[in-house]
Amino acid sequence: MTGLPLVRRLALVGVLVALAGGPAPAAAPQLPPGEGVFCAAAILALAAEVGARCFPGQDSGLQAELRQSVARIDAFILQNSSTTPAELETFKKEQAHVGAPAAVLCQGDASDLYLGLRKGGPNPIRENTDLLVSRPGPPTWGTCL
Repeated sequence: MTGLPLVRRLALVGVLVALAGGPAPAAAPQLPPGEGVFCAAAILALAAEVGARCFPGQDSGLQAELRQSVARIDAFILQNSSTTPAELETFKKEQAHVGAPAAVLCQGDASDLYLGLRKGGPNPIRENTDLLVSRPGPPTWGTCL
């Protein structure tokens, strides 16, 4: 994640805390439909890539949930925007480092993100993805916090 601006790195920390800690409390403010979808897409795609490439054969439930959540968010983006599948793949390469060398993925912030999600397990990821994709609307980068 070396190439990410500091603001985006800090957003990743906020999402990590939210995803690992479970769904937002009921009293949390309601976000507009689509808010934060691109941010979550980048973070979950990065975590899925790190899991598959840096921790192969480990955490099968977590890695399965990451793949499923990425697929669900991808479908949401494609259904609720003019983003093409090719543009979505480019987005993942640029923002989630999909296809990056293992030296980039398997250390530092990217590895820490995965390890943090590992602590929370797959359920918070699924629950937060459910909330994110439950209300159709144009996906935005929004906020991950």
